[in-house]
Parts: sequence; structure tokens; C-alpha cells
Amino acid sequence: MAALPLLLLVLAAAATTTPCGATTVAYNDRAVVIDGQRRIILSGSIHYPRSTPQMWPDLIRKAKEGGLNTIETYVFWNGHEPRRRQATMNHHFIDHNIYT
Repeated sequence: MAALPLLLLVLAAAATTTPCGATTVAYNDRAVVIDGQRRIILSGSIHYPRSTPQMWPDLIRKAKEGGLNTIETYVFWNGHEPRRRQATMNHHFIDHNIYT
């Protein structure tokens, strides 16, 4: 059961980074299998409220150069839903000035 979130993450990543329908992703009791090859997931995180959108491509490039093949992030739900059941997906809660 714990493998299901990982599988969904891998499926989402594969669907957004490859040509339409070209990738097969599976999971068994030993490994994630992408296009018939067992893969090790090497992950790092980017906290999107702590960096500007302009920084993201460079951060992702550096992560790839460092050997990572997966990016994880937290959903800072308190910023997206400041009041219960009133969610907003704008980025106005991100204070980019706190680091200057």
C-alpha cells in the first residue's frame, strides 16, 4: 500500500517528460521498472515558496547534473488555503523578500 504514492509520482513524472505513450512504468516488490529497466529513484526537494519561479529551471538543471532523477516538493497547504475550505492556487503567499 505504501508503494502506491510512489508509483503515482513516477507515473506522473514519466507522463510529463516523454513523448505521448512512449513510456511504460511498473512497480513490483523489488523495483520501479521504467521501459523494462529497473530504476533507482534518486530524489531531492525544491521548496517552491523559498525560490522564485525564475530560479526553478536552474535548480532542476543542477539537480540533474548532481545525479538526481526525481524532484519532490511539499505542498504548503496553509498558504494555498489560508481559511478552511477556501483554497486558492495563486502564489501571493510566497514572500520572496524574506531572503533579501
